[in-house]
Amino acid sequence: MRCMCQDGSVTCSGIVACPQVTCLNPVTTPGECCPRCSVCVQHGQNYQEGQSLTLTEDPCLKCTCVGGEVKCVAPRCEKLSCRNQITGSGSCCPRCRGCVYDGVERQEGSTWLASGSHCMSCLCMDGVTTCSELQCVSTCLNQISVPGECCP
Repeated sequence: MRCMCQDGSVTCSGIVACPQVTCLNPVTTPGECCPRCSVCVQHGQNYQEGQSLTLTEDPCLKCTCVGGEVKCVAPRCEKLSCRNQITGSGSCCPRCRGCVYDGVERQEGSTWLASGSHCMSCLCMDGVTTCSELQCVSTCLNQISVPGECCP
């Protein structure tokens, strides 16, 4: 109902028909009869209640329009055990920095045979490559070395 005070008396007119709202969480402002969709304004652009948006200054934040305010949450990143961490471009969470060996980035914790020597094993740990000679274990008493082979 809509009421007015005129010449000392109150006169009320019919019921106000509210327009249909299409947002997820409409709000009713004190003193108003009809609910409406609250709007968030970010960089001159309007976002409706419940709508997701990405901030240009930090695209990793997950943001939503809530009650006329932009609410943001940082991404949950996996806890890493390595000391040397990097966050690549276009990525929001850090990863363990690998090792570069012969121009190829090797994954943290990986092992491979050294270039030019199939008797050397290399390991990437905390961004550092460590290579060592393969350890041969044999129970034979009379070992014979074979050319081109690491172990007799």
